[in-house]
Amino acid sequence: MRFKDRENAAWSLGRFLKNDVKGGDPNEVRVIGIPRGGVIMAAIVGKILNVKYDIVIPRKLRAPYNEELAIGAVIDAENPLVCLDQYLIEQLNVSSKYIESEKQNQIQEIKRRVSLYQTNFKANSLVGKTVIVVDDGAARGATLIVTARWIRKFSPKKLIIAVPVGPKGTIELLKKEADLVESLISPSDSKFGSVGRFYQNFPPVTDETVIQLMQKNSS
Repeated sequence: MRFKDRENAAWSLGRFLKNDVKGGDPNEVRVIGIPRGGVIMAAIVGKILNVKYDIVIPRKLRAPYNEELAIGAVIDAENPLVCLDQYLIEQLNVSSKYIESEKQNQIQEIKRRVSLYQTNFKANSLVGKTVIVVDDGAARGATLIVTARWIRKFSPKKLIIAVPVGPKGTIELLKKEADLVESLISPSDSKFGSVGRFYQNFPPVTDETVIQLMQKNSS
């Protein structure tokens, strides 16, 4: 199974999630997207569920010499929360000096995006709510894990992680972080490869696209 594009995946995911919030008060549900691809997902899922959506901005910590491989993630530039993949760090022999430098680089990128996207997100709006965190897929799940742990600090009533695709191993890890994890496709780890393999069209999402979606969301 492959999705046509992020929009197609979001519609499928949103319809699937309807059962998870069926009969509830839309005012008690929040959809949170992870930029950049997850913002497209959040806008459509929010529309389907008739609930508000917003974004939070975690950043993966990139492995040395391999920017696509996450050795962890960080969220919240003002009070950073960091989650590390200790197994990978040991396997790659990553130094603490490198990790600290990469963390600071990503904190600066978070600040840039917060300023650029002009999000009015208020963390206390999650207190007592059903929170659905969406992204366009999960590879190792680093940004979803750090986001889930951060959101837990604000005492949501229920935390759901929802993605169109993620390997079985990662989905099992995410189940430890949320009350419920929904994934439309969960191939074995050996058959996963990358998120983009499960989309016919998977172009990079630009800052401009995120800004436009956020402007529509606030209007």
